[in-house]
Amino acid sequence: MDPSQSAAAVEAPQEIVAKIDQKAMRLSALLRDIDNHPIELSAELVERLDEILEMIERYKVLSFANERAANLLGQALATLRTVRWPGDREAVSRLEEIARYSVERDW
Repeated sequence: MDPSQSAAAVEAPQEIVAKIDQKAMRLSALLRDIDNHPIELSAELVERLDEILEMIERYKVLSFANERAANLLGQALATLRTVRWPGDREAVSRLEEIARYSVERDW
């Protein structure tokens, strides 16, 4: 599909960012609520969760996921640079920023 044909159907970057901000605020409120109302877990469940966390650490799952995400980001940005964009380049820059932030931020 030609990017100029779909431009009318695509939301403006500001609208997308505003929706992301709204969802982030709702998630933040939910997490605060969870922090204020902790739940008790059975000893068996705590043991199983500890085993899972141990396996995640032992097999370096997070490192693998970070490397894979960085590789996919590089591929996506390379592809994005090949697309002829008839609209405002700021929208493309914003998309790149969001993609980079989602992969490169510190957790």
